[in-house]
Amino acid sequence: MKKFVFPILTIAFLCLALGSCGATEAAEKTVDTFYEILKSKNYDNIEALIDQEALTIDPIETWQQILVNKESMGDLESYSKDTGFNTSINNGITTVKIDYTCEYTNGPIYEKFTLVDRGEGFKIRMYEYNVDKSALSAD
Repeated sequence: MKKFVFPILTIAFLCLALGSCGATEAAEKTVDTFYEILKSKNYDNIEALIDQEALTIDPIETWQQILVNKESMGDLESYSKDTGFNTSINNGITTVKIDYTCEYTNGPIYEKFTLVDRGEGFKIRMYEYNVDKSALSAD
């Protein structure tokens, strides 16, 4: 019986890891769309990416103003996902936390996303940015 424990645990771990990777890839697609909107400066389209719970806390106008305020950093030149991510599932809701490093014409900005999937695809629940990476909230 003991010789089956290791293969079963290995299979369970791989299934969990692959599921987390799939969730992260889906969340990253939402972030890619976010950055496309940021590059085009068509902030009216951002509402489709924001979680409804987040919109009850901050209305869409607040989210749009945050993006307008970032324009002082210049144009978005590139972005890349930082190493690592955090995925969890609670009550059927998948949450993914991902950090990005972005290059703007006036310098780098560090950004943090919390995305949730309530069964209809990933939406942004929380977004923050700062020129000082240590000023971002801890996971």
